[in-house]
Parts: sequence; structure tokens; C-alpha cells
Amino acid sequence: MECPTAEEEAIYEWKCELCFGKEVPPMQCPNCSNLCMESDRACGSCRRRLPRTGNRAKIVTITSSTFACVGVAVMSVIHQQHTKGGLDIAGCLTVGLFAAGFAAVGVVVGHVIAFVTRA
Repeated sequence: MECPTAEEEAIYEWKCELCFGKEVPPMQCPNCSNLCMESDRACGSCRRRLPRTGNRAKIVTITSSTFACVGVAVMSVIHQQHTKGGLDIAGCLTVGLFAAGFAAVGVVVGHVIAFVTRA
């Protein structure tokens, strides 16, 4: 039997177009051992929910970044109102510290969201 050529191997290589060319490995259903895609929410044969993997870090990153941006925006507006638009080092440090604080709150909120959604 001959070895397959590169062109023949390319026919059988599957890549998801929605995942920007990354291969999506199959996962096994913990209930019925059926093979499912990692992006599936429920098993195709037993219809039970599949455990979600890898979304916790995404959720935490998005919420902490969002909270940090909101913190910068809010503190910048508050600082400009109290200093009549002047820019000083104390104001910049205050805005940065509040952004870090808001980001820390965003991390906690992200973990709570991930826990509630079972991500």
C-alpha cells in the first residue's frame, strides 16, 4: 500500500472556518462517551449539558478590562471637574490607582459571573 501524498492528506485535514483556522479537538461526553465538539453545549446523543472549558479566563479578562476602562473614564471626569481641567501628577496617579481598584473589582465580578454561568 502506498503512502498518501500531501494533497490526499489535506483532503482529510479538517479545520473550522469560524475558529480562524485553528483545529478544534473533539471531546468525550462524560455521560455517554460520545464524541462531541468542544464548542457544543449539549451532547448530540444523550442531550445532556457538556462541561464548559476555557471560558473562565476569558470572562474574567473581559470584565476586569471593562471595569478598568470605566474606572479611568469616571475618575478622569471627576478629576477634571475638581481641578478645572488641569493635568498634574497627583491626578494621574489617582486615576491610575482607581483604575487598578476597578480592575480588581472586575476580577471578582468576572469570577462570580463565571461561577454562576458554570463556565
